[in-house]
Amino acid sequence: MAKIIISPSKKWVGTVTLSDPLSMPQVLAFEDAIQDAQEQAIERGNTVTVKDKDGNEKKTANALSARYMMGILPGVCACVEKWELQGLPEKVTPDTFPGSPKIASAELLAWLIREITKLYEDAETVPNA
Repeated sequence: MAKIIISPSKKWVGTVTLSDPLSMPQVLAFEDAIQDAQEQAIERGNTVTVKDKDGNEKKTANALSARYMMGILPGVCACVEKWELQGLPEKVTPDTFPGSPKIASAELLAWLIREITKLYEDAETVPNA
């Protein structure tokens, strides 16, 4: 059964339908895209410094970087069954995902990553453990 999520974007209003459950190829595409984009950003030095929950500083990818976003999009698009967002094509791909306005685009991608991660993590949670 698919999961319909409502876009919080004021720029791209509508819904996105995610596969639920995610197939193994979708999970692998998502995991690989996140990991590869993060590693490549660190190699390029395209990072920001953040503090973890314990207050330790670490470098992480600059989420506003177009290269970072482009690296993650294949994994995100692999998990989407249907796009119904005003102003975007019916079939969004990494090549047609909006790159501008930059903040709105990054927020849209971050929302999709969070929603896919929730699906993935819910599947990882063992009930009554």
